[in-house]
Amino acid sequence: EESMRVPPPQSRFTTDGSTTSLSFVSIYEDEDLSNKLIAEKASRILHPSAVLFTFLQSDFAKQSGLFKLISDKIGPIDGVQIITKPGRRNLKHEIYVQVNFVRLVDSEKAKTEGLTFMNRQYKAVPTSDGAPIQL
Repeated sequence: EESMRVPPPQSRFTTDGSTTSLSFVSIYEDEDLSNKLIAEKASRILHPSAVLFTFLQSDFAKQSGLFKLISDKIGPIDGVQIITKPGRRNLKHEIYVQVNFVRLVDSEKAKTEGLTFMNRQYKAVPTSDGAPIQL
């Protein structure tokens, strides 16, 4: 399988013997492709019937409050996994949360209705539909 990662920049020596590194700048980013790649990565490691939410970190002081909100607004949760944790590398300040609901109907509700919090609508996406993701 061919990797789609950009290799890390290598250090280069200058004429005076010191080292310098190349730096890369994104000049274009396709949001749809980015979301599909995230879902593809998640589908490799997650339960096939799980759903994936993307939340803004600033909306939730504690992750436990986030889990309670999902359970209260959509339905009982069987399992939760944080896919990305907040940090310096997360420039959009998003939290990806994989959720398994006790009832399949709640998984569908998460995808179709989602939940509203802080005047934002959050809808889940399936982590896998059983077919490879078309890029």
